[in-house]
Amino acid sequence: MRRHLQTNAKIIMYISKQSVVVFQLSWFIKKPNQTTLQVPQISSETKAQLDLMFASVYYVDGTSFSLYESSTMKEALYRLNPAYKPPLCKTVTGPLLDITYSNLKLHVDNAI
Repeated sequence: MRRHLQTNAKIIMYISKQSVVVFQLSWFIKKPNQTTLQVPQISSETKAQLDLMFASVYYVDGTSFSLYESSTMKEALYRLNPAYKPPLCKTVTGPLLDITYSNLKLHVDNAI
């Protein structure tokens, strides 16, 4: 058993030395140019503004709360900007609708 471990230790040392050499040589080999992927991004401020604008559609147009959860609307919004995910119905009926109502009420009061 001892002889087996000693033999394997020698083999492991040899392989690790060879791996280091191969790794060092790989730095000198010219690598092909890689294409950079463009991942669409949207800032949190822009998302919040868009969410409020889409939530205001419910008050102004009186549409269904499930409008933005339909597959057709999701696909259309994805085509406009793949990074934007429309708010869920629960998010709209909660805080977004309250904020939208307050903003719309202020706008109407100022107009009157």
